[in-house]
Amino acid sequence: MTLHRGSFISRDTRCDSKNKTHKRNVSGYWLLARVIQTSLGWCSVDTEKLKSSPLHIVREKSFDLVQNLVQLISLKDKNTLEHSNRVYALTREWATYMRSKWQWIDIDVSALELAALLHDVGKVGVLDEVLSKPDALSKVERDHLEQHSEIGYQLIRDFPGISDISLGVRHHHERWDGRGYPLGLKATQIPKIALIIAIVDAYDAITSDRPYRQARSHEVAMQEIEKEAGRQFSAELTKDFLNFMHSQNT
Repeated sequence: MTLHRGSFISRDTRCDSKNKTHKRNVSGYWLLARVIQTSLGWCSVDTEKLKSSPLHIVREKSFDLVQNLVQLISLKDKNTLEHSNRVYALTREWATYMRSKWQWIDIDVSALELAALLHDVGKVGVLDEVLSKPDALSKVERDHLEQHSEIGYQLIRDFPGISDISLGVRHHHERWDGRGYPLGLKATQIPKIALIIAIVDAYDAITSDRPYRQARSHEVAMQEIEKEAGRQFSAELTKDFLNFMHSQNT
């Protein structure tokens, strides 16, 4: 299934070859992340000193970083920014619904919401012609696009105050059946916040216009997500999402 370049991945994907490519490219991701950090002045921040600072200082610096990242996304690609904002908003609504049912008590909702907002921040390292290509991507182009989750992870993982969301950013394209990326994690190996974001990401991708296709209906999106329960998505979270969306439309 290839309804969305990022969220729906063909089941013919070879995870072993992806992991080998990932290992070779880690140093490249790290270097690109450092170049971006330097351009934004983050490398001048003493993160070790910041870790021992009062909590309000850490939060202030972290808020500044998030604002910078959102601005960076907006400068790179307006469509990515709008998509990120929608994923953030829907994730927040879903979390509020689940908390009202006395569920997700173990989840740091603030971290979940930030991870949803920044899940595609690594696309700042993806070529514009790949992001906006109206035709099918070549294998080389797809491999390049798939680097965005690792770039995003490298970009934010060491910064105090939001480093806990970096795994949500890194793993939101993993699949329940283990055929996702970047590491081919499977089932409960995947962080829960990444499993949550994956479903919302897919829903918004299906129901939004893309350079390569027009938006599809809410009904089509719900059918496709339900079909992928236990394959691409957690079956339990898929059921929760369908119930939540039904509650919003009744």
